[in-house]
Amino acid sequence: APTPEHEPLPLPILVGMVALSASVLLAAIVWAGIRLWPEKTYPTDTPMAVIESAGQMLKDRRADRLVELIEPVPPTETDTDRADRMRDLYIRLGRVLAAAQDLHAAVEIAMPDELTKLSAEVAAAESRGERTGILATLMPSRRNNADTTERRAARERAVSRLLADPFGSLDNAVTTNIHRIGIQEIGADTVAVTWDGRPVLPPFGLTMRQHEEGWRVVPPTSLPMIRRFLPESEAEFQVWGSLLATVESLLDDLRRAVQSGRITTLDALSRKAIEDAIIPMGMVMIALGNADDD
Repeated sequence: APTPEHEPLPLPILVGMVALSASVLLAAIVWAGIRLWPEKTYPTDTPMAVIESAGQMLKDRRADRLVELIEPVPPTETDTDRADRMRDLYIRLGRVLAAAQDLHAAVEIAMPDELTKLSAEVAAAESRGERTGILATLMPSRRNNADTTERRAARERAVSRLLADPFGSLDNAVTTNIHRIGIQEIGADTVAVTWDGRPVLPPFGLTMRQHEEGWRVVPPTSLPMIRRFLPESEAEFQVWGSLLATVESLLDDLRRAVQSGRITTLDALSRKAIEDAIIPMGMVMIALGNADDD
């Protein structure tokens, strides 16, 4: 007779151990795959390829990789330390874009009727010539600078629209309207993007520049109104990094609230975003001002 220490394990325990081992093995494979399998390549060999890749990244739910299409520093940049810090900042920005896309996906699942209603409201407002964008609602009116109830309501709806569809369905827009996008050469290794033959984002325009690794969108960092806000010192880079981390955390919290059912309407989502953003964003902006004074 077998001794007690050599008795076979009961079948339920044996099955449980096999299942646990399989789960650990599967987790290890997934972990290795996420980190070791090569990332998907998005073409940037031509300006049009950059535009198409932007739409495809959004289709693939990889908004974090949109920053790969942006020129981190001009080709003439000689400060390698600043260039490295700027690239790190772009990586943080990519995480914010990914968090925004994750929130959008949660809203799509939890509030499909709300999204349909919002789209109809925006279309009706735009047909009346009303301003619906977030920047437009933040800008004071020439006739009245007071923050009226109507303006606050418009701002909340604009925030709702931004949170519900942060990229304006860019992926579908690129696919549907690709024939309306054009490229116009404006200099050596530099082109301008056009829409129906007209410059995009006038009066500054949307341009691209060719690099060794491919074409990249050129941010308008040379404009004085933008240049003055760009980080230069180590302290400023740290503050901007904190700002992006704050936004990412806020978006993640909103996503979890939507998924758990604590937020069930776009109006509630907008109000929660504004309430939660006021204090931390204000603190970051104060820190940015102090860093600028230093």
